Amino acid sequence: MNFRPLPLVWLLAGLAGFELPAAAANYYVSPRGDSNGRGTPQAPYRLSEALSGQVGRPGDTFWLRGGDYPLGHLSTEVHGEPGKPITFRQFPGERAHILGSLSFWGAARYLVLRDFELSSGVSNRVSRQVGVGFNPTDLLDFCEGIQVYASDCNFINLVVHDTVRSGFWTSSAAINTLIYGCLVYNVGWSSPDNAEGHSYYLQAPGEVSDCLALNSAGAGFHVYSDSPGERIGNLEMEGDLACGAGALQSVRPYRDWIIGVDRPAMMADNIRLRRNLGYVIPGARTLGPVQLGRQQLNGRLVLESNYWPQGVSMGQWQNCTGAEMLETAPGQNFTGTKIFIRTNRYEPGRAHLMIYNWDRHAKVAVNICSILPPGTCYEVRNAGDFFGAPVLSGIFDGEPIELPMTGLSVARPSGGLATPPPTGPVFNVFILLPVRTISKPTPPTG
Repeated sequence: MNFRPLPLVWLLAGLAGFELPAAAANYYVSPRGDSNGRGTPQAPYRLSEALSGQVGRPGDTFWLRGGDYPLGHLSTEVHGEPGKPITFRQFPGERAHILGSLSFWGAARYLVLRDFELSSGVSNRVSRQVGVGFNPTDLLDFCEGIQVYASDCNFINLVVHDTVRSGFWTSSAAINTLIYGCLVYNVGWSSPDNAEGHSYYLQAPGEVSDCLALNSAGAGFHVYSDSPGERIGNLEMEGDLACGAGALQSVRPYRDWIIGVDRPAMMADNIRLRRNLGYVIPGARTLGPVQLGRQQLNGRLVLESNYWPQGVSMGQWQNCTGAEMLETAPGQNFTGTKIFIRTNRYEPGRAHLMIYNWDRHAKVAVNICSILPPGTCYEVRNAGDFFGAPVLSGIFDGEPIELPMTGLSVARPSGGLATPPPTGPVFNVFILLPVRTISKPTPPTG
């Protein structure tokens, strides 16, 4: 069948009052951007302008070029649309480092933040005040690294560290939150009579998966509320690992895992914990057992294939399934080697390698054939000192890689807090990364 083109006047009449959808655009952001930036490689935006919501459209991507972004604290309601999120993403092969903190409010929905680094940039996180509880007034930028009050926000493969308060804080109003593949370490503050700052302080429904919580002043995963009438739940956590709660201070001990609510909050309900892990260094101040349940009577808890050798304290659930399947034996001797590999759903070739080396071998062989094809350039980083030198790198030859379990460094926290002890040789966490070199500012298509 042959189609004849419509007369131009008909087309114009049909388009009257109708705006054609604009194609998604790629914009560039740089520490060297200025107020005259247009988002091009030659004239990039400033980060504050890109996050203002005044530039870009739903579906657009803002690529953060390498360098330090001294942002301070920024609150925003920047938003996309269903199926057309606005994305802020580190440019491949470069290191974008935001110095400050971010809050997402109100209309801030349908956002994706991924791949970049965020820290407070604050030089002091030790308060001199006594008797002020959780609210010292002599610490700068006294807020969480990323605060989420808005729904439909996604945080993927971020590295958050050295924030004054918690790394992430999510409000119960922030429906459908996704935190995935993130590494949080060395967060929190202390005073002479108190300390706090959790790696992940979670109240929002959604998913938190394949995240690492290492070395904090407070707890690792703090799924908790004590606010009047608060309900938290409809949360799935899978493949997460916590270690080193309270390790940055000697004032107050904390647990790696806390799930539940205290009065006058109402309850926690419909929480699913699958294939999560933990480790407590013998002799550390970290409180041993994972705590599932607090004062209030809670609803449904589902447990599946979690590995918590430090033990579990459980109570106050109306319906709990899977408790009999917990892998835990506090006070007993473990033997052998246990390796957990969590591949990354957003970046092929990336994975978390979590090794329990109960027999204290100097090295442990790990088969990564299911993650990388032979001939791939790769590096392995120590999660406890992610920005230190790689512990292993090269071209994958198809054979198991041997990872060192001793002699690994631990990132020193900023702001006067204590440096945690190493976890080896019994336990270490590594991040496997494919190495890609990008030589010109052309955004990838993936």
